[in-house]
Amino acid sequence: MEKSEFLKTYELVMVLDAHLPGPDKDAVFKDMTDTITKAGGKVTDQKVWIEKQKMAFPIKKIQDGTYHLTHFQASGAGVQNVRAALRLKEKILRSLLLIAK
Repeated sequence: MEKSEFLKTYELVMVLDAHLPGPDKDAVFKDMTDTITKAGGKVTDQKVWIEKQKMAFPIKKIQDGTYHLTHFQASGAGVQNVRAALRLKEKILRSLLLIAK
C-alpha cells in the first residue's frame, strides 16, 4: 500500500441554519457525502448532532444552528478536496474538520 493510499479517520462538524427546511438540510448532507466519496473517501457514520441550538454569537445574522456530525475515512489529498468544497457551500455557516483519535 502506497503512502498516498493510507486512509485516516476524520470528524466533520457542519453548522447550518436551523430554520432551513428539512429537504434543504438533507441536500447539503447528501452533497457533502457525495463530495467525500468522489474524493476517494468513505463515510462511516453520519447524524444530526444537535437539531437546534442557539449560537453564542450570530453568524451571517443567523442565531440558531443545526449541528451535523460526519465520520469518514480519506487520504490527505481527499481531505483537501473536502475542505475546498466546504468553503464553497453557502448554506454551511461554519465547519470543523479534525483527525479522529
